[in-house]
Amino acid sequence: MPDIALFLPLLVIGGAERSFLNLAQGFLNKGYSVDLVLAQARGLLLEQVPSKVKIVDLQSSRILTSPRALAR
Repeated sequence: MPDIALFLPLLVIGGAERSFLNLAQGFLNKGYSVDLVLAQARGLLLEQVPSKVKIVDLQSSRILTSPRALAR
């Protein structure tokens, strides 16, 4: 199975963030390997990330600098 990466700036409480966590869990249930790529690994929803999801912290100070970090 191929890997899937989902990108978000942060994991603050919001509808899009919850949807991404639901997508991650759904992909895991189908046997995919899931990476959650975050511009900054912070936010109240971090504790709700499924344990099998790998968190990739780009440590970007701003969302506009994320593509450069993502390319690395």
